[in-house]
Amino acid sequence: MKLRLFKVFAITILLLSLSSSAFAIDIYYKNNIVPTDTNPIVENGITLVPISSITKSMEAAVSWNANTKTATIKKGSISLEMVVGSKNMTIIRGDEKSTLELDTSIKSINGRTMVPIRIISGIFGSNVQWDKNTNSILIDSDFPKTSEDIKLEKIILNKIKNHKDLFYNIKYDDKMSVNIIKDNEMFTKVSMALLNEIVPGSYIPFNIYDNNGDYMVGGFIDTKTYEVYLESSRMLYSIPDYKVIIQPFDMMVDEDSKEYAMFIKAIALRDKIISENDKILCKLTNIDYDNETIVAKLYIVNNNKRKMVGEYFIDKHARTVKNNKTKKIIYDDSALANYKETYITEDTAGDMAISILQKIKRISADKKYTVTDIKYTKSDVFTEYREGYFLKLKLDGKVVGTFFINTTSTVVMEFDTIFNQYYYIYGAFSPFG
Repeated sequence: MKLRLFKVFAITILLLSLSSSAFAIDIYYKNNIVPTDTNPIVENGITLVPISSITKSMEAAVSWNANTKTATIKKGSISLEMVVGSKNMTIIRGDEKSTLELDTSIKSINGRTMVPIRIISGIFGSNVQWDKNTNSILIDSDFPKTSEDIKLEKIILNKIKNHKDLFYNIKYDDKMSVNIIKDNEMFTKVSMALLNEIVPGSYIPFNIYDNNGDYMVGGFIDTKTYEVYLESSRMLYSIPDYKVIIQPFDMMVDEDSKEYAMFIKAIALRDKIISENDKILCKLTNIDYDNETIVAKLYIVNNNKRKMVGEYFIDKHARTVKNNKTKKIIYDDSALANYKETYITEDTAGDMAISILQKIKRISADKKYTVTDIKYTKSDVFTEYREGYFLKLKLDGKVVGTFFINTTSTVVMEFDTIFNQYYYIYGAFSPFG
C-alpha cells in the first residue's frame, strides 16, 4: 500500500477571524435543504458541519469507532478516515493511501462529529459553492436566482437567439437555458481579465445549455451596458457585431489551426465578405515565425466546391489584420503593442496601481483608497519572474485586494485567495499575445 503525505491550504468558504465561529448556515444538496440539528462552525476559514449532514445527503456510508474516536466515510471506491482532535484526514482510493493535513482539527460538539464539508464533498466529486447572500452552502446546487439574474438571462437569450457559433456552426434557439455563474473558477477569471483589459467593464460570466441540459457555450455580460461576449474554442468575441475579437494569448499557429480559422471567420464577418450561414475553409500559409506574420486564405465551400473570397495578412507583432485585396486594416490593436512604459518606485507604485485599477474599473474612481504592505521583488514565481511591487489596497480600513504592479507599470496582477496565486487583470493579454 502506497503512503504519501502532503499538505494543502484549505479553500476558504468564508473570510472570518481565526477564532471559531458558529452561526446559522443552511446546507443544500442538489437544491434540497439538508436538515441538521447542530449549526456549522467556521474555524481558520474551514467550515465544519455534522458528519451526518454530508453522509445522508450524498448517500455515503459512515461508521464510528468509539475506542479510537475515528469516523469513516465510504462512497464507492473512496474512503475517508478522520480522528476527533486530529488535523489529519486519511484518504484511501483502492490500494493507494494518502494523508491530507488540514488547517483545523476534527471536532466533537454536542455529541456530533464536525467535519470539513467543502474538502470532503470535493474529494467525492461534488461541486461546492458559497452563497453569501443567503449564508448557504450549495453542494451540487444552483444559486437562488435573483430578479437581476432573471433579467440578465432574458437579455442574454434575446441577444444570442439565432446566432451561430463560429467554431461548431451551432445555431442557438429558444430551447436554450442560461445560468449566471457566481462562483468563478480560475479559468473564468483569466478570461474575464483578458476581456476587461480590452474593454473595461463590470462582467458576470454565464453558461448556455441546450434543452437536454448539456453545455453549449460560455460567455460574459457587462451588467452596465448589457453587451454580450461569447467564449468559444478559446476565443472571445462580441455579438452580434464582432466589434471585439480577442484571440487567446497562447495560441499556437500551424497550417491546420482550427482556432485560427474561427478567428479569421470572425474577421471576415466583421469585414462583411461572408455571412454566418456560409460554410468556410481557412488555409494558413506563409507562416513566418521570426517576423510573426501569417497569410490566411478564406474560401466559401458549397456542394464540395470552394471559392476563394478573401486573403488576410496577420501581423502578430503589430497586432493588425489587413485585407490583402482592399489593403484595408480590418483589425488594429497596435495600441496595445505600444504600451507607454512609466517606471515607478516604491513611493509611486501605490498611486500608479490605483490609477490603473480605476481605469479598468476594478475599484471606484470616486473613493479614497489606502496603500499598505508595499514590498519590492526582483523576481518572483508568483508573478512569472517579473520585477515590481506587491501591495494591498484598503477602503475604510478593510482590504479590498492584494496586487502586484511591475516596475514599468505595464502589468497588474491580483491575488486570488482561493487558488493561492496571482492572475492578470491588466497588461498581459491582447488579441495576439
